[in-house]
Amino acid sequence: RRPAGTGNDELIDGDVSTTADVPGLIAQWIREKRGDVCFLRPDQWRFPSESEMAVAVGNAVREGRRVRAIYPARAMSEASQVLRMRAEIGEDIRVVPSVLTRLAIVGPRRAIVPEPLGTGSDLRVVVRQASLVGMLQAYFDALWEAASRVDPRGDRLAEGDHRRLLLAELADGVKDEQIARNLDVSLRTVRRRVAALMSELGVDTRFQAGVEAVRRGWL
Repeated sequence: RRPAGTGNDELIDGDVSTTADVPGLIAQWIREKRGDVCFLRPDQWRFPSESEMAVAVGNAVREGRRVRAIYPARAMSEASQVLRMRAEIGEDIRVVPSVLTRLAIVGPRRAIVPEPLGTGSDLRVVVRQASLVGMLQAYFDALWEAASRVDPRGDRLAEGDHRRLLLAELADGVKDEQIARNLDVSLRTVRRRVAALMSELGVDTRFQAGVEAVRRGWL
């Protein structure tokens, strides 16, 4: 917490934590039944705590709460069984080419992120300030709207969203080699899909592809 100053200064509700059991903390928040749940999950499918979190998510969905999670596209090949299981218990899943950081938001006043942002830190920032949680929620919602949908089986993109995922990479100016790594496909496949997309859009450059995709409402 930030120490109070003078005048009308108030404490910021949150702290930096070294707790090792982050999944346990998030599961506890979920069990307290205080709102919907949102995750950015760049790598958590590799952790043994995955089953504990799945139980908490399943219970939340059965209570009528919405649980949304954004994964990197490579999770569909690296962790297809995990995504399928999470989809089966009711988690609403979308993917983006890459996910910047871990993040969990539970209701309007609970969020946790690594310090610094990413996946490898031993420190976490626990936020309980409504305005700061709201800002994190707004970031998640914007990313959610731009993300590609995964079908209810959790192991493939919804119809038409392969194109959207590729367009997102092109719009960000990502090179073909990095696109191949992000989407977990071969460089040849990336170049073939880019050429087919540009032909479909009737354009000659990637910039034109982005402009035309926005005009058509594809992005």
